[in-house]
Amino acid sequence: MMGTAFLLSPATRVYGVMVVISGGVGVWYGLVALRQARQDRYDLSKLFEGEAMPEGGDGIEDKSGYCAVCGAYIKSPYEPCPKCGAAL
Repeated sequence: MMGTAFLLSPATRVYGVMVVISGGVGVWYGLVALRQARQDRYDLSKLFEGEAMPEGGDGIEDKSGYCAVCGAYIKSPYEPCPKCGAAL
């Protein structure tokens, strides 16, 4: 709108053309960026890109945990903490 006001006056016509062109380029760039963002969001062709995740790992056993009081490692959640005696 500001560009059209500048276009009406002969003294500021060059500035009006620059404002209209820059606004058009901005709208075009925004639409292209929006289209790419929406297109990439659910693109299943990119599902298997990148490095493969490891199958398994050497980690803590499933039934192990940490004491909520002192933070010591507990092998079984059914036994009290060996360090402070608190239940898991």
